[in-house]
Amino acid sequence: DNAIADFDRAIDLDPDFAFAYHNRGLAYAAMDDHDRAIEDYDRAIDIDPTFASAYNNRASSYYALVNIPQAQADMQKYREISGE
Repeated sequence: DNAIADFDRAIDLDPDFAFAYHNRGLAYAAMDDHDRAIEDYDRAIDIDPTFASAYNNRASSYYALVNIPQAQADMQKYREISGE
């Protein structure tokens, strides 16, 4: 909860700080709130479409929600961007 509050403050200071959305998404995912995590990963990707980790972590949340097609699409995008 403290981490989420810190990321909320960072986002308030800079609404285009993709890293803050990404990391808040990680915090939500750690709490098994994958819907909110995906919303934050979406925002991070909107801000920076080359943010490979956001695609990777969003894929993990989609897998957790058993949305396999979207998870696979995100993993493919992650591989394209990261070169892995």
